[in-house]
Amino acid sequence: MHMIRLPWILSLVLLQACETKQYEDQFKSPPVVDISSALFGSNLAFGGLESISSVNDTSAILNWSQVEGAQEYYIYDVTGGLFRLIDRVDAPADSYAVTLLESGTDYSFLVRVKDDQAQLDNNFSTISITTDAQPDPPSFISTTTLGDHPTWPNDVRSRPSLLVLGTRPGDRVSIFEDAACTNLIGESPAEIQSSFDFFQTDPLSSYGTYTFYGKITNINGIDSNCSSVFADYEYLECPDGYIPIDVSAGNSYVTQDFCVMKFEAKAWLDSDSDGLVENTDFFASEGCFETACTTENWGIGAYKPGSMDENKPWRKLDIQTAKDACRSLGRGYDLINIREWMAIAEIVEANPINWSNTTIAVGECLLRGNVGVDDGCGYDYDGIDDRAEAVRLADSLSPMLIVGAEQLWDFSGNVAEWVDFGGLDTSEDAVTLGPQFCSDP
Repeated sequence: MHMIRLPWILSLVLLQACETKQYEDQFKSPPVVDISSALFGSNLAFGGLESISSVNDTSAILNWSQVEGAQEYYIYDVTGGLFRLIDRVDAPADSYAVTLLESGTDYSFLVRVKDDQAQLDNNFSTISITTDAQPDPPSFISTTTLGDHPTWPNDVRSRPSLLVLGTRPGDRVSIFEDAACTNLIGESPAEIQSSFDFFQTDPLSSYGTYTFYGKITNINGIDSNCSSVFADYEYLECPDGYIPIDVSAGNSYVTQDFCVMKFEAKAWLDSDSDGLVENTDFFASEGCFETACTTENWGIGAYKPGSMDENKPWRKLDIQTAKDACRSLGRGYDLINIREWMAIAEIVEANPINWSNTTIAVGECLLRGNVGVDDGCGYDYDGIDDRAEAVRLADSLSPMLIVGAEQLWDFSGNVAEWVDFGGLDTSEDAVTLGPQFCSDP
């Protein structure tokens, strides 16, 4: 029985496995008789690519006319007769920027439209271009404060910050100090991501006026010519309104040159935001009269200490507020300290022109300026002297001369001034008061 049933079971299984039934014919794509009868069957009246503009060394803009009913535009690179789809653009659109092109290279492009039936048109309107062999130089270079305090437009910065325009994503910029672009003084730290970039130069070698020129290096590593545009930068020994104190001849108190305000500090509000201390700004010209303000007055808010000849000095400040105000001007600024003050006094004392008698005879004295006493060493202006430098000079009044024609006004006259006996480290905030009288320790 088992030997008879086994073939039957196997046969049954085989019949089930091999059983067939009738199915509809499987779908088959109709043969393409005409190129426009399948994928390329759009009936939209699209004229294709019309022009290519803004061709440069790495990019170009393809232009066409938007057509009603378009869903997308297909962008092709057809260089050498080979179709390569490079992008698709949703309608409505009438242009496309092709980027990352090789410099000095021939290209051909074609644009087709896709309609709401997913059909493309079949135009062959191609246009050819040749990219520029090299990039254009940067279009504009200027110095900029870039976040530094506005009292530094032409300052003691050895590494000025530059703003460069006319760049593209992927470019790099090099800055030179000669029109032949051979003396490199700075490079952008990374590839630029916009139409402008800013960065600092390398340290400049010496004080003076510099003229900057620029080059662009594109994504293909090709340099532009040296720019004909430029920016001037004046690397000053001291900020505007300050004079240098040169201790190179030897000094008992300090070993490093420094700068000091030429005039007593005025309450400066940079009303035109140009970073320059000038008469067009509001200086609170009446000064700070005792009945009109508190001891903090100009030490807080928008006022900064500015060095200028005219207007009344900034008064009614405690020593810490004076120090904070000086330091608010930026990196390296501080209230003058006792060592710096004594260094100036030593230089002044050694210059015969600063004495009432240039022979420095016994009994003569150092010129003092406006000290409320009319004598051979000072004068009395009947109050604070707020006149312009030229007016005071015309009256043959008494400035102190440091070196050459550099004048230091009201160093020991006009109003009393704070000197920091501590805080020799400019990172310190606190001040230390010195003796009140010469007999004090």
